[in-house]
Amino acid sequence: MFSETLLIAAYGLVPVISTGAFVPQIVALAKSDGELKNFSFAAWSTWLLSAIISVFYGVFYLQDFMFILASSVACFFNVIIITLAAYKALGRPRFKIDARIDHHIDNITHQMHDQRDQRKDIQRPQNDRIIT
Repeated sequence: MFSETLLIAAYGLVPVISTGAFVPQIVALAKSDGELKNFSFAAWSTWLLSAIISVFYGVFYLQDFMFILASSVACFFNVIIITLAAYKALGRPRFKIDARIDHHIDNITHQMHDQRDQRKDIQRPQNDRIIT
């Protein structure tokens, strides 16, 4: 009897635990600059599909509120993560143009302009007003 009550109480924590598990991924996606190197759309889409199937299974077959709630929380956060990742991935350019120009070249051009503006003392032959 006690173990059954404990199990029911623990099962009530599943949506809270699921929320705590999804939040770090959402924060990481929100902070990312749009380059999703380690994100798998296939895996998250598969998890979304399984969450949707679980919601329908809970609604039409089990009719268990806690199961439906846990499955709905997973479905909701999967949709948020996939949407945020798609927004980040599509918001960045598809390719980067690398002109392979060193950033120090700009300094060289400024130095050339500075040298041109400086006067140089060139020694010329002295004219002592002697006419030959």
